[in-house]
Amino acid sequence: MNQFCFSLQLSLIALIVLAGNGLTAQTPFNIKVTDSEVDAVLRGLYDPADYASTVVEDDVNEVVCALEQGISTDTLLNIIKTLQNFQTRNTYSDTLSAARGIGAARRWVFQRLRSFSSQAENRLLVSYMELEMPETAECGAGVFRNVFGVLPGRDTTDPTVMILEGHLDSRCEELCDTACFAPGAEDNASGCALVLELARVMSPYTYDHSIVFLLTIGEEQGLFGAEAFANYCSSNDIGVKAVQNNDITGGVICGPSSSPPSCPGDGDRDSTSVRIFSSGVINSIHKDYARFMKTVYREKVSGITDVPMAVRLISQEDRSGRGGDHIPFRENGFRAIRVCAANEHGDANTSSASYTGRQHSFRDIIGVDTNDDLEPDSFFVDFHYLKRNAVFNGASLAAAALGPDAPGFTVADDGLTVRVEINDPANWNRYRIGVRQFGNDFEALYEIAGSTSFDLPGIEPANTYRVTVAAIDDAGVQSLFAPEISFFASANTLSLPADTALLSPMVCLALGFDFPFIGTSPSGQNENRWLGVELRPARPNPTTDKTIFTVTSQRRETFAEATLQLHDSGGRLVWSHPFVLTAGEYSVTPDLMLASGTYALSLHIGGELVQSRGLVSASGN
Repeated sequence: MNQFCFSLQLSLIALIVLAGNGLTAQTPFNIKVTDSEVDAVLRGLYDPADYASTVVEDDVNEVVCALEQGISTDTLLNIIKTLQNFQTRNTYSDTLSAARGIGAARRWVFQRLRSFSSQAENRLLVSYMELEMPETAECGAGVFRNVFGVLPGRDTTDPTVMILEGHLDSRCEELCDTACFAPGAEDNASGCALVLELARVMSPYTYDHSIVFLLTIGEEQGLFGAEAFANYCSSNDIGVKAVQNNDITGGVICGPSSSPPSCPGDGDRDSTSVRIFSSGVINSIHKDYARFMKTVYREKVSGITDVPMAVRLISQEDRSGRGGDHIPFRENGFRAIRVCAANEHGDANTSSASYTGRQHSFRDIIGVDTNDDLEPDSFFVDFHYLKRNAVFNGASLAAAALGPDAPGFTVADDGLTVRVEINDPANWNRYRIGVRQFGNDFEALYEIAGSTSFDLPGIEPANTYRVTVAAIDDAGVQSLFAPEISFFASANTLSLPADTALLSPMVCLALGFDFPFIGTSPSGQNENRWLGVELRPARPNPTTDKTIFTVTSQRRETFAEATLQLHDSGGRLVWSHPFVLTAGEYSVTPDLMLASGTYALSLHIGGELVQSRGLVSASGN
């Protein structure tokens, strides 16, 4: 059994205290995957050739660009409206009605996943996971079903799976009330919409690891749907590389109460940051994965998104007194994190008579109708923000499912130097070294090529440091970070040069994805925020030698933080030119020797991507 799988204890008299929701519930039992083919794929017992795509597309950059281009805010909106219209998705609600309750909701999700499969050569395999709960469970006994799709990976030599999840169930003020209106728009139709859109857009592509798109039940009654899936993986020796739980990922408005660490106060809006919760401090595989996701965001997502996002790595595993479906996976030894919106509308303290938050109440709706046309037009869920969170999740999922294995390494402090020695059987020849002391994020990230040794700069004696290493394969995809090594420094290396890794943001235009004008605000307003500013086509184009890049502005403002960037077809930055943009025309002729190929020229102002254009070099260099 691998290091991520622990033995399953299915004793019906064993009580589990689920720290996340503060509930006590018994372990689910009689857990089974209802489709035998799906069960075999989960276990790695299949021939990848049976699920091979006719045309294999497996470039991470192309997947990420397809996510940015293909994920639809309208579709996200319609998914949430549909889930809300089931009136309640309480785990214990009606399973027979075609229009109301958890049964109707899960059947709709099942058919939707099936429709995605039909659009992807039937490669997405859809199933239920059935489970039972005893009488002593929080809301009593019952038979329940998670619903999920599995996209088989092509490498069964390492059959560990990636899991993207969100909980399907909802609740109102009373936990076990199945008659009340429980729309659950933010909590958690937003996370469900994210999982379903990623299943649709990602399914045509090929990945080394199988990807599970999972919607669970029982989250509100003690995380027991996720616990069933995690226990099933453990008991059947199904390796899990990482779990990305998405719970409350679309709301942007802070409520009158919110479980810390959260938003500053009632009415605050935040659509430009996202929280990642994970367990542990030192040598935590969960925190390592959160840092991996942030690196993916900086390198693969930040250059293509309409609005830059701050990825906040939170110290806690979840909000104070609260919890989510990543916790049972962590308890079973699997890497697991929770992606959550920056702001939440309420702390779910529904026992208080003064509680007015939307979370865990009939008020958790998609928005309100202000013009009496019977359609919501003032939204509590920001679909542009939800899309950005979806692209971020999908990019991380694709990189982890296609990236190389993490290398091994050692750290030696001889009193003069602190040397990192990398042991990489794959010999990728390019590595990143992350260093931190006490914060959640790296204080420094270095990159080396052509060597497996690196002397750490900036080390002060009598301080504790934590070091990790990741490999980068020939396609430029980074591995997960290896488990950290801590050491108490005796060497002083403050005099060594400290060049940090250059995480060049990718630009999709060089890969054939055309985003000619970007600048839409998260609310959908101010679509002409850069009206009057234009990146002109390069002259000449194609070019064999010199070319002129020109930006024109009809605006009165002066933009002191303008930058022109040129990326190659692999998304790597080959040239960057900061300048001050004033009214009129600005031109520059860079001294570049470009190899033949396609390039993307982009204009950025204040760190925001404004416009991109293609450039073709026919120089023959």
